[in-house]
Amino acid sequence: MIRSILSFVLILVFCSTAKAQDPVFSQFYASPTLLNPAFTGSVGAPRINLQSRFQWPSFDAYQTYAASFDTYFRSAKSGLGLFVLSDIQGEGFISTSEIKGLYSYQLNMRNDWTVRFGTELGFGQKFYDWDKYVFLDQIDPITGDVSDQSFSEEARPESLQANYFDISSGILFASKAVYAGLSLRHMNRGNDGIILLNENRLSNGVPLMVSMQFGTQIDLNRGNKRNSTAFISPNVLIVKQGDFGQVNAGAYISSSFVFGGAWYRYSWTNADAAVLMVGVQSGIFKLGYSYDFTVSALQAYSSGGAHEIAVSFRFDQSDYFKSRAKKYNSIDCLQLFR
Repeated sequence: MIRSILSFVLILVFCSTAKAQDPVFSQFYASPTLLNPAFTGSVGAPRINLQSRFQWPSFDAYQTYAASFDTYFRSAKSGLGLFVLSDIQGEGFISTSEIKGLYSYQLNMRNDWTVRFGTELGFGQKFYDWDKYVFLDQIDPITGDVSDQSFSEEARPESLQANYFDISSGILFASKAVYAGLSLRHMNRGNDGIILLNENRLSNGVPLMVSMQFGTQIDLNRGNKRNSTAFISPNVLIVKQGDFGQVNAGAYISSSFVFGGAWYRYSWTNADAAVLMVGVQSGIFKLGYSYDFTVSALQAYSSGGAHEIAVSFRFDQSDYFKSRAKKYNSIDCLQLFR
């Protein structure tokens, strides 16, 4: 019982800095539009991404699911997309659902540089399962037992659901050698809280999320049509949202059939996790699995790390799109995101 209480307290300490924080996948390159809408249509052909993440499974802490579709219209130099996300905290204490529409526009510049501008509009919903919460007046001060949840004097909110409109934008520069992106999510700070105090929400809205993506691509060899069949992509992801921040740094390596990578994540004030990933790809199909090895103080409590699975259907790898999109795909170093 003491171990359970200590584990619970530790989880509260670690999660307090992550309050209202957006989920960030370790395989962020598998769902790039979730970070930056400017990635919409960056494949040059239709693309479907499916992703799931189970973080700290020993505590049943977070379950996140995402699905996205995007494509590119060459005549309009524009990309269109859609993504949906579901995030469950704890055993359903807080559930978040989002659906977003995406648009991007590409400008071709000199020396094979491209710049993409992206925007994202959508809706979010948070549901708070009030009956699962335990308040201080329900806990015995001596034994720590929960006597009867119905005895709490905390006032139940009139509504346990918060709906909000969401606006995001981003920009992405890319060349044959490097790429750099910047995105701003939740620019309008939509209200996602349900508790009222003096007719004002305790929540100040969804915190603004600033994300920066940097990387390069080192081609190891090229196929007959000058398409890179093997490459290494060192990359850095920086995320800042409210009081929370993280830096992911590592490298992705790919051959014609298998790919893998390793990253180190530092959460602003402390080391967080080491991430290892491995996957296979054939034709339009791509499958990746990653595991987060906890290196913070939480490792002493057997959190279970984080498991993540990403599946992609990349129609740019079909025979039909290969001939049409080869020029589009050869002028940048964004193979990591394809």
